[in-house]
Amino acid sequence: MARQSLWMIAATFFFSVMFLLSKLCTAETGPFEIMFYRAAVGLAFVSVLMVRKGVSPRTRHPLAHLRRCACGLTAFGSELIALSFIPLAIEQTITYTGPLFFCLFLLVECLCLRLPIDRWLLAAAAVGFGGVLLIIRPDVAGINLPGTVFAFSGAFFAAAVGMCLRNLARYGEPTERTVFYFMLSGTLVGGIGTLATGGFQLHSPEVTALLVGVGIAGGIAQIMVTVAWTYGHALLNAVFQYTGILFAVVFGAIFFAERPDALCWLGMSVVCAAGIGAAIRQKKARAA
Repeated sequence: MARQSLWMIAATFFFSVMFLLSKLCTAETGPFEIMFYRAAVGLAFVSVLMVRKGVSPRTRHPLAHLRRCACGLTAFGSELIALSFIPLAIEQTITYTGPLFFCLFLLVECLCLRLPIDRWLLAAAAVGFGGVLLIIRPDVAGINLPGTVFAFSGAFFAAAVGMCLRNLARYGEPTERTVFYFMLSGTLVGGIGTLATGGFQLHSPEVTALLVGVGIAGGIAQIMVTVAWTYGHALLNAVFQYTGILFAVVFGAIFFAERPDALCWLGMSVVCAAGIGAAIRQKKARAA
C-alpha cells in the first residue's frame, strides 16, 4: 500500500507540469480555451478507461455530480486566472491551502451537527493560513490583490470538491464515473465559454503544443492520482501531495526566474507542515 502512494508524487509532478504549461499559455489564450483542452484530452482518457472496466456513465445521483463539477470547474478556472497574475510557486502554495479549508468545512459541519470540535484541526488551519501571510506580503515581487483573491478562490472551491467527493463516495459512485462527468462538464463549459469570448483561435504550433500538453499532463495526473487514492496509503498520499510546492518552485525558477525569499520559504514550509499535521490528525480521528 505504501509503495502505491508513490503514484501521488508522480501525479503531483504532472499536475505541476499542467499548471506550468497553463501559465505559459495565459499570454495568448483565455482560461476557457485552456480548460477545454485540459478537459477534452482527459475525457478521452477516462472514456477509454470506463469502456475497459465496463463502468456505465448512468448515475442515480446527478445533482451530486453537478455540485462536484461546478466546484471543480470554478476551482480550476480560478487557478488559471490567478496564474496570469502572480508567480507560479506562490499560486500553487496558496492552492495547497485547500486541505486547510477542508478542515474548516469539517469544523463547521461539527458545529452544525453539535459534534465535538477538534481543536488540533482548528490550530492546524490557523497555523497554515498564518504561513500564507508570510508569502503574500505586499513587498513580495509579483504579488497583487486580483491574483491572490483568485488563488484563494481556487483553494476554497478545491476544498469544496473534497466535500463533494466524500459524498459521492458515500453513494458508492465509481471514481471513473466521477472523473468522466467532471471532464465532460469541463469540455462543454470550456468549449461554450471559448465560443462566447471570441471563438477558438488558430495558434502557432508552439502554443498548440502547449495546449495539448496541458490536456495530456492533466489526463496522466488524473489517472495517477486515482491509482494513489484507490490503492495507496491515505496519510502518505496527503503528505506526498505537498511535493507539488517544490515542483512549482523549481519550475518557477527555471522558466520564469522566480526566486522566493527566506520568508516565502518559511511560509511554504509552514503551509506544508500544517497540511500534513491536519492529515495526521484526521487519520487518528477516523481510527479512534
